[in-house]
Amino acid sequence: MTKSYAFYNVVGDNNDFHVQCEWFNETVDLEQQPNVKYGIMTITNLQDYWQHTIDHDLLLQSFPVSNALMKEQRNNVLTAAFLSVESLNESKLEWKITSNEHGELQMRLRTFDGDIPLTAGSFLLKKAPQDSYQNLHKSWFKNAAVVSCASTKVNKALEQRIADITKTNKELKATIESFIIKENKNKFVMIDKFVQLLNHKKRKNLSLEHRTKTVEETNKKLTEENEQLKKRKRDDEQDMTEVRIVHQRITKQQRTVKEETRSLPLPAVVNKEDSSDYDGSDDGIDYPQTVR
Repeated sequence: MTKSYAFYNVVGDNNDFHVQCEWFNETVDLEQQPNVKYGIMTITNLQDYWQHTIDHDLLLQSFPVSNALMKEQRNNVLTAAFLSVESLNESKLEWKITSNEHGELQMRLRTFDGDIPLTAGSFLLKKAPQDSYQNLHKSWFKNAAVVSCASTKVNKALEQRIADITKTNKELKATIESFIIKENKNKFVMIDKFVQLLNHKKRKNLSLEHRTKTVEETNKKLTEENEQLKKRKRDDEQDMTEVRIVHQRITKQQRTVKEETRSLPLPAVVNKEDSSDYDGSDDGIDYPQTVR
């Protein structure tokens, strides 16, 4: 049967008492398990010894259900108290020891409602026979040595475990930092690529805007030139129309002059002898001489 040991000090009336609880690791169930021994309580003031067996009947009679010890919490509270647990469910647990005129010790358990102490129960321990002190003393030191050895092993195991956890923690921390650095680097790369893409699109948009503006200006210029050409064409057509009109007028006048010329009488035939009466002119037309 495995055992647990708890060593603790309890304040008494005149001096402190040293308590050893040898616990048999039985689950406390005061409702279902009668006639069960849970442990042995040994107390000393370094001069005398007191001892009592902790069993089902003792706990059931000495620690009744009350406002200081609720029924649903009684089993756990008693187990914690005997194993020197200082608080349970945010409620402080405390032992008090008093002595009487018969040399007996009263072990009293107190629970707290906030700062208000409540007595959960108590029991009496009779003084052990004088001839058993040596065996109790040896047993005390033997149990203390066992607990110390076990505690040392546990502490070494815990220290090794802590060292392993610390090493693992450092490795995990380094790995996490590496992941973070890598992730941040990837983020920076993605951001840089995104910025480059945005800049490329921006430059492309600016180029398109410039081209669009150039095309618009070219279209505007071509439209203006086209309008000028149309205007020039209209002016040329108007000039051609005027030229045709003038030409038609000239042609009409020529025809009129020609017709008028044809309708004029022919000139009379003049002899050479009579030609002296006319002077010749350079243009081929004979004019009559003027008598002076």
